[in-house]
Amino acid sequence: MIYVDELRWFGWHRWCHMVTDGPIDELHVFADRIGLKREWFQEKGSTHHYDLMTAMREKAVKAGAVEVSTAQLGQMLINGKVTRK
Repeated sequence: MIYVDELRWFGWHRWCHMVTDGPIDELHVFADRIGLKREWFQEKGSTHHYDLMTAMREKAVKAGAVEVSTAQLGQMLINGKVTRK
């Protein structure tokens, strides 16, 4: 399953994270389907993810990504429910 958390302000833009609870290839296939470049994939931090701005987040949700709160995503990370490094 693909998940996106809430948009937050980072500098001058609003961003969120897109993650998966399955194989990392699932995340790459989904990202490609909605028009993200593989070079935008983030391997730093606590989990593998793509950063999305507002319009791309909306596109991800329309394509089937599940919306979760930032707190829910954090809990998913703690519980090992999201694919990590």
